[in-house]
Amino acid sequence: MKHLLLIYCSLLILVLSCKPEKPTDIAKDDFGDTKALILNEGNFMWGNASISLYDLSNNSIIADDIFKNKNTTSIGDVLQSATIIDDKIYLVINNSSKIVIVDKKTLVKTGEITGLGSPRYIIDGLNGFLYSTDIYSDDINIINKATNTIHTSIPCIGWTEQLIRHNNKIYVCNKESNYVYIINSTTNTIVDSIHIGYGASNILLDNNDKLWISSTGKSDLIIKANICRYNISGSSPTLEYKWEITSGSANGLCCNKSKDKLYYIIGENIYTIASNTNALASSSLINKTGAIWYGLGIEPVSGDIFVADAHDYVQKSSIYRYSSDGTQLKASNKAGIISNGFLFWE
Repeated sequence: MKHLLLIYCSLLILVLSCKPEKPTDIAKDDFGDTKALILNEGNFMWGNASISLYDLSNNSIIADDIFKNKNTTSIGDVLQSATIIDDKIYLVINNSSKIVIVDKKTLVKTGEITGLGSPRYIIDGLNGFLYSTDIYSDDINIINKATNTIHTSIPCIGWTEQLIRHNNKIYVCNKESNYVYIINSTTNTIVDSIHIGYGASNILLDNNDKLWISSTGKSDLIIKANICRYNISGSSPTLEYKWEITSGSANGLCCNKSKDKLYYIIGENIYTIASNTNALASSSLINKTGAIWYGLGIEPVSGDIFVADAHDYVQKSSIYRYSSDGTQLKASNKAGIISNGFLFWE
């Protein structure tokens, strides 16, 4: 009997000593230049959006869903975009009609902006307000940065998409019109517009403060997709170049750290051009037959190219890391569902 009691006590001690350890606090410290976030959009109405944590030093996925790891809840339905503003990351959750705010160092949720329609992108106006675009609401929401509440809105009919700030002006893409709209951030009114063709979607500023816009075009109106470059140094934007795209449209327009090289996707191809170019690239930097390129980003320290293949939009996306000249595939990994973008720290 004593032997049985001794065996029972030994087993009990063994079981208690084998309790699973507490989950590692993955994002305890600032990410520095060794980590990156992969934004996984997820499927519409499935609520499976996520954020993958990528280690740049050893090219591995540390966590499949770092947001859930840090907050014990799912992020929501369709992670459209993410923007770093000050010490926070603003996660735009499209079909959940909200913007979730997390601490940049810990990824712990610190706030939420609600009352939105179907938000797409957000930027800081550097005037105490944030500006958010939307698919269906026919307006641009102006959000009080201090209270995370909607201050007012600017009527703008159609699907508003990417936006960018330069001085006291905010340039807003509209996918359902021929124009990019210009907001005066002092008066919070639309004061001008740029005629670009149809379907502006991507927008950025290069190293010369030239404005680049890619548009989708509209086949039933016989309007081709294009990429435009505008000089905005004067009183009104001046078109320098407008390159029509004969097949498909350019997506994922982005640039390197110095903003003297631009990158974009057309079909199965990834192209690069210099910011001072007078012609689009004649050959692709990267080509992968059958790829559905869905997200593109340039790591600022190495200049490496990160690109996501969404495959069939149901299985996990493949993440490829190429050298800056596109000649070397450095790594490939699996992330979440429909990876659409990347966030890097310098």
